[in-house]
Amino acid sequence: MAFVFTCYLLLSLVVPTDADSLSYHLALPVEILKNESLYYNPDNIHFRMAGFGEMLNIIGVANGCPQLGAFIQIIGLGLVLNAYIKTIDSEQKLNLLTIFLGIPVLLFLVPNQKHQLTGILITSLCFLHLRKTNRFTSTKLTLFLAILLFAASIKYSFLLSFASLLLFYTLKKPGGVTFFDFLVKLTLLSAIILGPQLLFRWFFLGDPLSPLLESFTPKADSIIIKLYTAFYQNRYYKYFILTARFQLFILIPFLVTGVYTLASSLFSDSQREKVLLKSSNGYAESKWIDEVLPLNARICIASRSRAFLPRPYFSWEYLHFTSMEVRTEAGVLDHKLKRRV
Repeated sequence: MAFVFTCYLLLSLVVPTDADSLSYHLALPVEILKNESLYYNPDNIHFRMAGFGEMLNIIGVANGCPQLGAFIQIIGLGLVLNAYIKTIDSEQKLNLLTIFLGIPVLLFLVPNQKHQLTGILITSLCFLHLRKTNRFTSTKLTLFLAILLFAASIKYSFLLSFASLLLFYTLKKPGGVTFFDFLVKLTLLSAIILGPQLLFRWFFLGDPLSPLLESFTPKADSIIIKLYTAFYQNRYYKYFILTARFQLFILIPFLVTGVYTLASSLFSDSQREKVLLKSSNGYAESKWIDEVLPLNARICIASRSRAFLPRPYFSWEYLHFTSMEVRTEAGVLDHKLKRRV
């Protein structure tokens, strides 16, 4: 694993060569430094989607280190992996590292100056902290939200991760701070961290989420709007549609078979019973258990289909992971069996 991580580290230090970095993630910092101004050429559509990641890249480009973004990401990857392996058993640590470092897309993300991996690592770390923490102090909540808002400011796609983690926080309801405090901090930090970026786009481009809302602006650029229709005008679009039609053609026999097999259950209870006995996963087994076994029988069932079983039962997969040689586990199991079945 040390060898693999070292290879990733070396890749993060090499000179940027990929088109994605050179056409956008480094090109914008170069233009800003050339102009000595944040006002860039809005006709470069990709520049409109710049975020905090490109602002970090300005520091690297200005100091002759254009690979700074990739170096930040590999260091972040190491720190996040270290945080995650501390939460699991020692025998599983190597497996976790194997899973993470074996992800093929890292070959693209690590040497790239796009801060996609940065946002992924930040939101992953926030998720880990939120899962482990049942109580927030005011300071910790401020730091948590600030980091999360920074991730949301890197790319539009992280707004979904941001919203998901906020929902997770709301559902978990950790102690230490009230929900009102949470809303106040979220509002203030959003204004401080996200606000300037959104206002800049609004005043400079007329669209705070440019170019996503271009068609709603008073002076919409028809060329920018064409960005959304370019896919349909692409010469390869017809092949995409041809593939979709072929897929639909393959799907039709399965639809007809499903209707032929199951549709009779719509017309009467007797036909419904026949269809269930013949085709429903686990129905015949549940019916046999209910009709044959004594009323006081303790039922442990391995079948995944339990919706039709009217008797109390205990899930067999729980037994599979219970060690009868460990007294505490065996005692808990005995208590649950007596209580539930």
